[in-house]
Amino acid sequence: MIDAWRPWEMKPSGLHHHSHNVTLPNEMVLRSAGFITEGEDGRLEGSPEQDYVDGITESASAVFSLHEQANDRPIYLLNPPRPDLILLAPSMHVQAAELIGRAQLPKLSMRAFRALKRQRGYTIQLPVQDEQSINEIGPIFGLRGGELRITTYAVGVRATSTAAATIRLPALINRSAGVVGQLARFLRHHENPPPIKTARVFRAVQNALSETMPPDYMDLLRQSNTGIKIIGEAPLEWLPLGDLPLGIARDVSRIGTTPGNLLIEQLRHVPPLYIPADEFKKYLVVSMFEEGDGIAHHVRRALEVLPGAAEAKLTGISAAPKSTDEFVSVVNGYSGPILIVDSHGTHADNPDVGGLNIGGKFVDVWGLAGHLRPPPIVILSACDTHPFDRSHATVANGFLRCGAIAVLGTVLPIRSRDAAIFLVRLMLRAISFGNAMNANGRSVAWTNIVGGALRMQLASDIVRSLGAQGLLPKEHVADIHRAANYDINPPNERTDWLPRLKERCIETRGFNQSQWTAAYTGILAGSDVIRYVNIGNPEAILISDERVLKRTMHDAQMQA
Repeated sequence: MIDAWRPWEMKPSGLHHHSHNVTLPNEMVLRSAGFITEGEDGRLEGSPEQDYVDGITESASAVFSLHEQANDRPIYLLNPPRPDLILLAPSMHVQAAELIGRAQLPKLSMRAFRALKRQRGYTIQLPVQDEQSINEIGPIFGLRGGELRITTYAVGVRATSTAAATIRLPALINRSAGVVGQLARFLRHHENPPPIKTARVFRAVQNALSETMPPDYMDLLRQSNTGIKIIGEAPLEWLPLGDLPLGIARDVSRIGTTPGNLLIEQLRHVPPLYIPADEFKKYLVVSMFEEGDGIAHHVRRALEVLPGAAEAKLTGISAAPKSTDEFVSVVNGYSGPILIVDSHGTHADNPDVGGLNIGGKFVDVWGLAGHLRPPPIVILSACDTHPFDRSHATVANGFLRCGAIAVLGTVLPIRSRDAAIFLVRLMLRAISFGNAMNANGRSVAWTNIVGGALRMQLASDIVRSLGAQGLLPKEHVADIHRAANYDINPPNERTDWLPRLKERCIETRGFNQSQWTAAYTGILAGSDVIRYVNIGNPEAILISDERVLKRTMHDAQMQA
């Protein structure tokens, strides 16, 4: 084997070498695959914005073309391909302006910082008159440039390890905080908000996101087949892709760009972790409500319908810790794969730190790092555990800091009964669907478990809401719901499941397109499915067992 080794033969990619952060991750992937870019005549430096968009689009498309050479490999039965597209939106610490203000920097240095905060595209132009001006502006731009360079190389290494294309998004994507805050305040104020106004406010957020996305980037999003990784703080899960938010249309997970140490830690390659489907019957639920809280029993009772409950085959543990020490002790004593945190969550804007209510006291999960040892998967059935309109110091990030691989967090308040129903759907999918896929010789990534559960929950919300409003005959609700689930799940999985659901609903009842649109937009904006976010590296967790390994080895031998 050693005698047969030959150096990798490098081939021209047909692309220009831009020597710029915006294309660097894609160039790293192409070079790792044996392709070299040509010369430096395509170098981006103070170019028109469209030149940057073209460079990003061309290099990302070249990476996508690599995937055609690796389709249907037996190893994908055991290790499904990881996300094939990364959306990179670097951001700054939410309190950066306050910290810079305390530093009492020279006037031009403050101008440079404000220019960074107001940046809309890929370049900044700030007039410089003399050497003194350069000395005052240089440190600010140099510091930010260094941060971006480190981030870009780290993302490039991650992209290279999975052959993912990267779209570096324009800075304007981070300036949607105003409309996001408006939506958050509105939904925190209303437990069951009026559908028309909810749809209007949510659409304002989606429009703000859409306006920042060049059409070329949307075309790339539609080409993604194996999932999307968001690296940023902007609420890109809400970006409309057709009639669905991106976080519902595709299997999506995210890593925040702040704080930088957590970003670099999460970007490191995470080896696959294989968990048999039946292991999810050994869940741990920690319920931390105060005595007499009316929602305390919702999750516990909902889990009683899981497979095996009637035959006492479940070995799930329920605990009700009353203090931080009890919480840490219960979690650290658990050896299963999934922790379900059933509690009240909060994340005030001053101080901008999230926490859980344990024994009636606020607990900052970040402060438990080094003490708490969570299992690989953490489900946060609590409000505001990763709100888009707050700082990085969220409950969800705190669990990542403590060692969890995947955390399902919430960006807004959730309703306890809806949360319990979704949790049951999620667990059923992990146990029953995971086992069925393993019986067919295929692993299932946790991102697909979550993504599929969200799609199924939205289909249920649509059909049942239309039925409750009298827009669907009640005798047709179950059949239409069943047909939607059939379209959502393998082996019949379709990306056009929503248009097909719409056609069935319209044909059954006879209402028109505008009536559907009015009803659907209200249902979507009011549904809890837009309130969940999948954080960390859930694609590294695979539901799998020896049946999958056996088929993988068999197919590999047959192919050889």
